Amino acid sequence: NFFSASFGAGIVIPKGNNIDVYIKGDIIDGTNRTVIFDIEKTTDFYATGELYGYGLTPTAGTTGAESDSTSTFSTDGSPFFDGSKTTIQAGTATSINKSSSVAAQNISVNVPNQPLGAFTTNFTGEAVQVSGMTLTVASTTGSGYGLLTSVSIVDSNGSVVAGPIDATFTSSLVQTLAFTDTVTFPVGVATYTVQGKVSANIGNNGTYIVSVTPSGWTTPVGDTTGDSVSLSAFGVFTLNTMTVKAAALAVTVSADPVAQNIVAGTQGFTFARYQFDASQSGEDVRFSSLVGELDSAQAKAGAPANLTSCQVFDGLTALNTGSDVVNPGTETNGTATTTDVAATFTFDNSLTVAKGTVKTLELKCNLSSSSDTLSTYTWGILGTAANLVVTGVTSTNAVTETVTASIGQSMTVQAGTLVASEDSTSPSYTVVSAGSTGVNNGVINFRASNEDITLTRVGVQLTNTASSSSTDVVQVSLWDGATQVGTAIFTGTNTNATSTLTTPVVIAKDTDKDITVKIDLANIGTGQIGTEGALIAVDVNVNTNTRGNGASGTTINATGSTAFNGIRVFKSFPTIAKVSVPSTTQIAGVMDLYRFSITASTGGNGIGLHQLTLNLSTSTGSTVSGTTTVTLVDVRAYTDAGFSNEVPGYTNGKVITQLAGLAVSGDNDLQLSSILQIPAGTTYYFKVTGTVTETAGTGTFSGSITSRIGGDSTYPSLAATKLMGTHTTVDGNANGDNLVWSPNATTTSLSTHLDWTNGFTISGLPSDGTDAVTISR
Repeated sequence: NFFSASFGAGIVIPKGNNIDVYIKGDIIDGTNRTVIFDIEKTTDFYATGELYGYGLTPTAGTTGAESDSTSTFSTDGSPFFDGSKTTIQAGTATSINKSSSVAAQNISVNVPNQPLGAFTTNFTGEAVQVSGMTLTVASTTGSGYGLLTSVSIVDSNGSVVAGPIDATFTSSLVQTLAFTDTVTFPVGVATYTVQGKVSANIGNNGTYIVSVTPSGWTTPVGDTTGDSVSLSAFGVFTLNTMTVKAAALAVTVSADPVAQNIVAGTQGFTFARYQFDASQSGEDVRFSSLVGELDSAQAKAGAPANLTSCQVFDGLTALNTGSDVVNPGTETNGTATTTDVAATFTFDNSLTVAKGTVKTLELKCNLSSSSDTLSTYTWGILGTAANLVVTGVTSTNAVTETVTASIGQSMTVQAGTLVASEDSTSPSYTVVSAGSTGVNNGVINFRASNEDITLTRVGVQLTNTASSSSTDVVQVSLWDGATQVGTAIFTGTNTNATSTLTTPVVIAKDTDKDITVKIDLANIGTGQIGTEGALIAVDVNVNTNTRGNGASGTTINATGSTAFNGIRVFKSFPTIAKVSVPSTTQIAGVMDLYRFSITASTGGNGIGLHQLTLNLSTSTGSTVSGTTTVTLVDVRAYTDAGFSNEVPGYTNGKVITQLAGLAVSGDNDLQLSSILQIPAGTTYYFKVTGTVTETAGTGTFSGSITSRIGGDSTYPSLAATKLMGTHTTVDGNANGDNLVWSPNATTTSLSTHLDWTNGFTISGLPSDGTDAVTISR
């Protein structure tokens, strides 16, 4: 047979390109026959050049021996192209096995179409018909208690392909399902479900396991060819186990919410959660009401009446609305009351709990603002079947639920509280420049207990008034994370201020909220009101100054306190940083023992430097290892990080020359020959050099030198009301004089000006030696 294809106006193949041509067709018949499409001659191709119109005869590229298994251009050119063989296959079963589409589960008695399992087929070539299937069912309760009835096989579309039939007795624990319907299984994967009705005589926990034996199916043939199809390779397999369960429902009170405090006036509070467990039910169940048990006690009569608008919720949906909303009622038993009230919640519509699931419902009520403090309210359930009327959704059979009696969790009425304290994230004592804005002064932790509280205002107070005044603070701002929520200003000489929050802050019940207190600082200098050396701490001011609105509608004043570390303010201040020395290998002669930089903060008049302290120690001398000594210590200052440009005003940049009386194991005061001024925003670089002498021992020499610049552990002790001193009063001060410097409040300070302080908390100037440098050999 021959087939020709015309491409109409033709297919243009651009120069240098190629195309693939496929021969395709529909196979409609010819089981077990083969088909090969060859191209007999080169002239069976008709092609012309696009430019000149000349005909072209194609040539083969790679050629090969003729073969039915591959397509190739033949070696001898006859045929020109040898196609591979296509075999038309008869109907064949690729797989028949259990399907997971019907999982092992509970099934109910006396309910039609209960699942008994599922299997999957996969046929190729053509659809396959079988004229009979026999399934075997093993049951732990025995077929003698009642056979399966109305059993069908259903395809994935829900259409019955075989049955319904009733099972027949085989033995005490086995029954047989003999389907005589002709079933046509399609090409491809198909899933079939076995379903039927379980006898009402079967008790709980009996199991059914269906076995399928495809090799025993009757006369499997191809639907098109009529040829026999072998299923001998597919032996017996079992479907998932089904367990007989009567309709059942277990009712308990959840442990959530836990017993807790609530406040009078709370609306829509969840007093209890009820769990309805149908995980052991053979079918879906439904009910339309619930009887809850309220236990309440308070210091006077009428406890139940304090609860109103009680509703049961399924998620966000109220199940009892309108006239079905429950108000538990009023009891008057004298001056003290302990009352139990059984309240029936009638649902607007019946509620269904699917088999194998657990449904949780919430009981919510409004609590009157007149409920006494320490009153208790507990919603639970009695362990009696009268609490629910439950039926099976499909069978409509009555279900006797299992109820676990529980008094529930006690909710105790307490007043809402708001407590302020210092949060652990509050900064430590720090040094900042005058005129700085948004400086973190501290973090207030607010704790809301017993109810949600909306923080509406915060009081602040200047607590370190011995070292600061209200004029040192331009403004206080309050921040909830990155959001500014309030502002406070100290007016006149007042050291207290209150901020009504521009953005109220909601603090959830029994949780914390942090509010950061930031301050803007006054400038220091001529005509400015800031105080040099002021230690500023702005803490929370509680009672009526800090308060919020509780969810119950009450106003709640804060209690507690903070004690922030404070901020020390200077016109300018130094920052010190260690710089690497050229070598840490010790040699005899002059060496760089330590290098560091001092940067004056931007703004202001820079800083004045009077004294540094060098802590020096050498290794212990040894008759074997030798002895290291250091003499003639110099300190040079430079304006560049390359240590090449000496600072002006000093010979060769030597700000300290050949320290006399050098202590080689301890602190050495390095007093500058004159005050060194470091301009604002400028960094000067310093190197400490010393003459190293190595005295050899009897063995291999070894020695070391450790150097560091010392800091001060406390602020200088000065005369009463004095925050700064002359460099004489700071130099030799009992609280430390390792660094003596001036922030130049109004001008470059002279030694006699009251504008000198020490190195307490100056950045990069530790008092513990963590920035030491060791040179050794």
